[in-house]
Amino acid sequence: MQNRYVGDIGDFGKYGLLRALCHDRRLGVAWYLYPDEAHNDDGGFVGYLREPDEWRRVDPELFDGMKEIVDSGHRCVESVEESGLLPGTAIFAGEMLRFRTRSNPKREKWALLQRVWAD
Repeated sequence: MQNRYVGDIGDFGKYGLLRALCHDRRLGVAWYLYPDEAHNDDGGFVGYLREPDEWRRVDPELFDGMKEIVDSGHRCVESVEESGLLPGTAIFAGEMLRFRTRSNPKREKWALLQRVWAD
């Protein structure tokens, strides 16, 4: 997850599913939060917010909240946490991952070592 993705169509689907499944349960969200990258246009899929007749009926409260976050220009997981869009008793964890100094193969080795050391 990158902050620049917040509010895109993928979030609308994921948060909608979580809202539907957790209406009577406490939700825990562990963000796999990675620093924003600028090498592509990922996270730009917010066109659904310009089509309220198509998308808002799915979950009006979520749609309006996602639109508010995107329109505010403050797209970050903290905005989602503070919005109350996920069940009010939800708890969140999301320390930013720091992989910039590791290439992909080194990331895999590092992750494996982390799991071994944790056991």
